[in-house]
Amino acid sequence: MSDKSKICAIGEKKLIDGKWYEKAAADTGCRGCAWKREVGRSTTCEHPGWDTEEPVEEGGSECHNSIWIACDPPQPEPQAVDECAGCRFWLERGADTAGDILGSCRRNPPQVYRDDYGDRFPLTWPHDWCGEWKA
Repeated sequence: MSDKSKICAIGEKKLIDGKWYEKAAADTGCRGCAWKREVGRSTTCEHPGWDTEEPVEEGGSECHNSIWIACDPPQPEPQAVDECAGCRFWLERGADTAGDILGSCRRNPPQVYRDDYGDRFPLTWPHDWCGEWKA
């Protein structure tokens, strides 16, 4: 039913019956709640367990002093990538003919390349990365 089995704090999101909802502070009753339904002149709550402050997974509503607003699924946190420019093994070498900064990776001994320059360290751009990064 949900991805969490606890009462959510304001601003947290929860998957309820296959849909995502975000818990928001209630300033005036249930106004704006995804579970609120107008029936004629009266209002009803269609949230299961609307009268209990238990987690949704346990049949409660978690609604007291808050409302549920339909929302998009949460996005994963971006993962930090440690780039060559910040690595202790990277040495800036200057710019290429297009003006882009290049550097040498000094993690390993020079490599043999089949070009006019012979043995050299691998050239990388500052935004490149690898699994050997060290601060």
